[in-house]
Amino acid sequence: MSGDAKFFLGVAVAAVLVVAGIVVFSSHKSSSKVSADSLDYSIGHKLGPDSAPVKIVEFGDFQCPACMSARENFETVQKNNGDKVQLIFRHFPLPQHKNGLKSSLAAEAAGKQNKFWPMYDLLYINQTQWEQLDDPTDTYVNYAKQLDLNTDQFKKDMADSATKKAVTDDSNYGQALGVNETPTFYVNKVQYTGGRSVADWQKLVDQAAATTK
Repeated sequence: MSGDAKFFLGVAVAAVLVVAGIVVFSSHKSSSKVSADSLDYSIGHKLGPDSAPVKIVEFGDFQCPACMSARENFETVQKNNGDKVQLIFRHFPLPQHKNGLKSSLAAEAAGKQNKFWPMYDLLYINQTQWEQLDDPTDTYVNYAKQLDLNTDQFKKDMADSATKKAVTDDSNYGQALGVNETPTFYVNKVQYTGGRSVADWQKLVDQAAATTK
């Protein structure tokens, strides 16, 4: 067999292997899909009581501008409805956001000291301060100081592999549900994407509450 023939044969074999790899990966990915009907409310950071008839799960990215815009109204709907609504946050940092993962680690580390939601607010409110930093850790530590956290423990928790696993598990679960953009919300297991006005949130809450009676 000539050198050229061997070369083209090698290219053909490589192409077949690549295609086979894609098929296997795609098959594995599709087999891991889960239905929103089985959405797990037991995991995630919660605002509001477990007894609330309306559960709103957010898959969010702290570097996502749309998530930042959605934040205030998202929290307001819980405040306006008291025991009727529970918010549950799950991490979904997007790969194109250079500090998406790190900001999730900061929020998760704050959560270990019972300050997830205050850190959630600080990260979104100050998003433009840290989103393009090469290393935003010192900025996050300053936020931890503002929240009166133990900063040594905060830094340790940020670097802990268990913290990263919690974020990765959330992201993998979101992908299994079919989440592909942020923010994505589930209101009593019905999916919605993008932010809402307070009035529109209230309509969704009222509709969800009516169906649970």
